[in-house]
Amino acid sequence: MSFSIPLLPVRSGPATISLSGGHSPTEITSLPPGLTTTFVRENLRFVETYEAVLEALGDRTRRQIVHRLRAGPSPVGELAAALPVSRPAVSQHLTVLRRCGLVRYEELGTRNVYRLDPAGLSELRAWLDDFWQTALDRYAERVREDNADGGAPPRHE
Repeated sequence: MSFSIPLLPVRSGPATISLSGGHSPTEITSLPPGLTTTFVRENLRFVETYEAVLEALGDRTRRQIVHRLRAGPSPVGELAAALPVSRPAVSQHLTVLRRCGLVRYEELGTRNVYRLDPAGLSELRAWLDDFWQTALDRYAERVREDNADGGAPPRHE
């Protein structure tokens, strides 16, 4: 599935960003003068951020890493020692988690110490809040309709 998002017009006309399904990065089809692909990629968050987070958390090992990091920062070696996968595999999982914004790291000597990045969950949290708010609003509307019918037996659809 592909679609385009028009950006605000600039002197030379609008720029378009084409997003395609799957794992390919954002593709820039045209840019206004003065903007570079790097500038746009670094400053325009991917529209479907929560999907990247859901996809990353779909892997059991990554969920275990996130669970362990909830207790506090940890170097890769300590995470690998506590998991049933190799250290290189843990590093690959951490790369996926870092790219979707769930974790960040700092270099301390020769070690990379990872920690959760709460900002990475904000898009997912907003999506979940909207999902549940919509469900609760629909439920409330149904209750109001049933009460307006004078307490008629529930309808089964």
